[in-house]
Amino acid sequence: MTLRNENNKKKRSRPPMSKRTTWIVVGISIAILVFVVIVSVVSGKGMF
Repeated sequence: MTLRNENNKKKRSRPPMSKRTTWIVVGISIAILVFVVIVSVVSGKGMF
């Protein structure tokens, strides 16, 4: 159990290709935020 826990901690702290995955996640989150903002602005303009 201790060895498995240590391996999990190591994998979580330093996964392979961490920079690419983090940049992909950041890009997806920014795209979702922009999409939500655009939808809210369009719906707000349509309502008002």
